[in-house]
Amino acid sequence: MTKKELVIYAKEHHQLSTRTVCTSLNLSRSSYYYEKLETQDTVETDLLELSLKHKRYGYRKLYQKLRQQNIVVNHKKVYRLYKKHNLALRIKLRKKLKVEKRPLSVPTMPQQVYALDFVHDRLANGRKIRILNIVDEFNSKAVSMYVDLRINSRKVIDVLNQLKAANKLPVKIRSDNGREFRSHNIAKWCTENNVQWEFIQPGKPMQNGYCERFNGTFRHELLNAYEFNTLAEAKLRIKLWMDEYNNERPHNRLDGLTPMQYEMRYMENV
Repeated sequence: MTKKELVIYAKEHHQLSTRTVCTSLNLSRSSYYYEKLETQDTVETDLLELSLKHKRYGYRKLYQKLRQQNIVVNHKKVYRLYKKHNLALRIKLRKKLKVEKRPLSVPTMPQQVYALDFVHDRLANGRKIRILNIVDEFNSKAVSMYVDLRINSRKVIDVLNQLKAANKLPVKIRSDNGREFRSHNIAKWCTENNVQWEFIQPGKPMQNGYCERFNGTFRHELLNAYEFNTLAEAKLRIKLWMDEYNNERPHNRLDGLTPMQYEMRYMENV
């Protein structure tokens, strides 16, 4: 019979206190009350299961997960098991392709390079809307801001044809690699209209930095400030904001001038 069992027997049959029995048996009360909740094998198994589920966790995070499951174990023990099974070496980091850096070009005249990108938002009823922004990189002017529930490559072409009718086509168009821009319809349109379409490198959004900056301003000043109840309301508010942006809003990049003022100054000096 173990000392712990003797304590239990003495308490039940002789009505002795735990303190008295433990003192006579030279057994500390902490040892008597301690209950080992997990064996070595169980902790090891639980640790291995967690490491398979959370492959990027280190031993400290795995230790915390064990404690979440009410598994009482010392962090030093977790570290020993972690080292024993080489859990820190269980995953190989993905190799990233080295992409050649492409500096952002600076246009020297209007309608030299247009930048295209999509911005997403929701109406008050939760329905998604898309905005196709077209920005002149020379002076950050909003050339067009087309709003609709869905915009595919054919609608992109419709917008570009409207610019063509107004004699506002650029020499080059820059965009990301979205499927709307990568379609055969877009490639055919570019050939027919003698427009060069340049795609930025994947994972390099700042190669379209002028439009990204415009999108950030647009979202900060309008989309995050207003809620549109209908598509018609969204179109109206965006049109009003576009007019204000082009004609009234000063730009640090343009020496405090508005996009239209900067363009007019260029035309006067040509």
